Amino acid sequence: MGKILSILTRPVRNFNVEARAHAVISKEKPNAAPRHKVDQEQYRLMLKEYPDALQESLKKNEKLDKHLKNVFLTSYDPVVKDRNRQENINLEKPLPLDKSATVPFEYGFYEPKRIPLGRITLRKVMRFISEHHVDSKANNATKIAEDYLLPEKTVENILKYFKMYEIYVPTERKVKATFAGPVVPRKQISSDGQKLLGTFAKNKKDML
Repeated sequence: MGKILSILTRPVRNFNVEARAHAVISKEKPNAAPRHKVDQEQYRLMLKEYPDALQESLKKNEKLDKHLKNVFLTSYDPVVKDRNRQENINLEKPLPLDKSATVPFEYGFYEPKRIPLGRITLRKVMRFISEHHVDSKANNATKIAEDYLLPEKTVENILKYFKMYEIYVPTERKVKATFAGPVVPRKQISSDGQKLLGTFAKNKKDML
């Protein structure tokens, strides 16, 4: 029943709703909400005992207004540095100024610019392993140790235990699959197993 009444009264409630909304918004002083019965009684008693209190509260107090103008606020909070302001930069220890996203390294980690004697980067290791793979006689361990200033024993171990991946690309796209040997049927395996079990049982009877 309530839903039917709501549907029937909806056109009446929505009639000229925009104009009524503008009229309420354009009011300089909105209508106050109705007071509670207890508050209303206290308000009535206050007006009865202090009739001039309402008029005094609506007037501007010059003395209080003067005191308010003389009030100042002094803050002792620490000054926050402006991040956008240019600061003195120590040239001996410069801070990174590039805030953009870093490009990932080729080998997953940063490659140092200065390499101490007897050390080598992964890039150069992969280079001389490839050169040794192409021509092992011309690029032997002794030659590589002289070129890269490394101990010859270390180079020999690297060439022995580390290899480069090879990619094999078949020339023919359609190649028939070949198998290592014929598939052994399950029946033959079962018969062989029965023969072994029979031989084991016969030997066991002879031992008894």
